[in-house]
Order: sequence, then structure tokens, then C-alpha cells
Amino acid sequence: MERKLYIATYSAHATILEKLSIRMNAKIEKLYVSYGGFKAPKGSYNRNNYTKLFSGRQSSKNVLHAKVMLNDCGKKSSIWIWTGNLRKSTNSSQNILLSLPINGKNKKNVIDWFSN
Repeated sequence: MERKLYIATYSAHATILEKLSIRMNAKIEKLYVSYGGFKAPKGSYNRNNYTKLFSGRQSSKNVLHAKVMLNDCGKKSSIWIWTGNLRKSTNSSQNILLSLPINGKNKKNVIDWFSN
């Protein structure tokens, strides 16, 4: 099973998304970015990864202050909730990150939320 990522965030930079996807060997299934902006300037990521990174990108009219990522890898899936954005300073800033295991109905509910 290919690992899938579902991401909702206020802002995201392509360089960070690419590193996340490549390191986890995952496809970004859904990517919601709101008012903080989406930065993907030409040359900032490998164009060969475009489909894997951005085919699931959708705009959000809602302000996404909560940052949520579902790391869907079968029975060892987890949901990540954090306070920072997907930027270069995400790891160096004082962000709070919670990583919780999720499966079954709860995982399905999160996937359904991303589909709406």
C-alpha cells in the first residue's frame, strides 16, 4: 500500500512538502492551504514530483489555523496536529506537535472530513 498524506494548513512551501513526501515515500492525497499562502516557485522543487505532491491540492475558503496531517499507512496510521506552518522554520520555531495513532472508524472520519 502506498502511504498517503492528507494535509490541512494555513501555509505551505513546496520545498518542505517535497522533503516530507520523499522522506516518507508518500503521495499527498489531499492538500488544503488557506490564507497563509502556498509557495511553489519554479525551481524550488523537482518538477518530476509534481503529481505526487500537488495533484490533491485544493483551495480552502476557511482559515485553517489548526494544522492537521493524516499519515495513512494502513494499520500504523497516525494523525499529526501542530501549531506551526509547513515552512523552513517549522522545526526551529517553538511549535507544539501531537502525533497520535489512528485507525478504523476514527481514521475513516478524518478521511471523510478531508473529502468535504
